[in-house]
Amino acid sequence: FVFLDETRTKLTLELQISISCAFAFLYAIAYWVTRRVILMLFITGFLSWAYYAALFKVFDFSVFDADLIKWATLLIGVAYVFVGYGIRIGSAESSDMHETHERNTISGLLYILGTAAILGVGITFEGILELFYVLLLFVSFYISVAIRSRSILILSSGFLVGYIMKLTAKYFADSLSWPIALIGSGFLVIAVGYGTYYINKTYINKTQN
Repeated sequence: FVFLDETRTKLTLELQISISCAFAFLYAIAYWVTRRVILMLFITGFLSWAYYAALFKVFDFSVFDADLIKWATLLIGVAYVFVGYGIRIGSAESSDMHETHERNTISGLLYILGTAAILGVGITFEGILELFYVLLLFVSFYISVAIRSRSILILSSGFLVGYIMKLTAKYFADSLSWPIALIGSGFLVIAVGYGTYYINKTYINKTQN
């Protein structure tokens, strides 16, 4: 960036796509040579940059086009979860404890980023799309059990609590039943906490992320 600034080179979308893809390619070569899983983070990061730059270029929208940004972010969140799962599978095939720990750590980080992107975008949905968000929450809880990920479970629980608070404020803030609604939502939050504890204890291996 210093070089581009000094040469008065404008950082156009085309240039951003070229730079990000070039660095992703270089890190992919480094990964192929060294097989160090941590390099997957750099590859994922640069490909994410290329992804957004390409979307801005192809669809010619700006950061103010919130709906398009939301769906694009939700899609890349799904990709993060899949990449994390692919890395986690590799740990089962490795006999190196250090590599296994590295893979589990990186896949856990990608699970967190992916789940936060998906559910963070989803909680902003309004109208009929709120039903889609409820489906996303149930799917995320199921996935957390299926792949034994405590990270996804905790994030899903946190966003479920946030959604309960959102509905409480949305439908009861200006009504006489506001105190009752707060008490009811408090009990629901307690139930979510207990359910999270139970799922983690019963279905998720404590050694997983």
